[in-house]
Amino acid sequence: MNAELQRLALRHLGGSLLVALICITLGATLLWAARHSQANARASHASTRDEARQLHERYLATRRDEASLRETIARFETLRQQGLIGPENRLEWANGVRSAALALRLPPPEFTLAPRRSLGKIDAAGLFNLQASQMKLSLELLHEGDLLALLERLATRPDVLLHPQRCLLVRNNNRTGGDGGGLHAECALDWISITPPATVEP
Repeated sequence: MNAELQRLALRHLGGSLLVALICITLGATLLWAARHSQANARASHASTRDEARQLHERYLATRRDEASLRETIARFETLRQQGLIGPENRLEWANGVRSAALALRLPPPEFTLAPRRSLGKIDAAGLFNLQASQMKLSLELLHEGDLLALLERLATRPDVLLHPQRCLLVRNNNRTGGDGGGLHAECALDWISITPPATVEP
């Protein structure tokens, strides 16, 4: 009888231990699964947060690019309206020189315009070409201030981008009046223009 009770007790104890072992294993599995799920959730959250940050940065970059593009378009339109973009207007340049000399009561100047040459691209995309045509200018002056006044008049015209390369002043002792106070000027002036691609030619 005692032996039978012991066997039943051992069998019950073994069953209890098996149930306990199963519970422990199941608990450990659930704990591992919970931690793994938590780690995945954290990784997913971090990934989502990074993607959101990258999207926000791209959005800000797009806004900056849009502002820059609008500014570039506005600058282009201003230059186009001033006549600095597109074909050269050599007749206007010639008339401008004559008008400036006349306004300063200088003798009519003599000048020649060389064919225009390329100075290279001015934008990152390489679409716009900066070009220059050199004018050889020869004129008679009373004093050097006349030359500075003439260049200032030309440079302040809205349709002109002028780059003086050099000027040579020499005493002109043969000037009418014989006072020896006249000057002769020989200048090289670059008249700058911008050539756009054919797709945006004015």
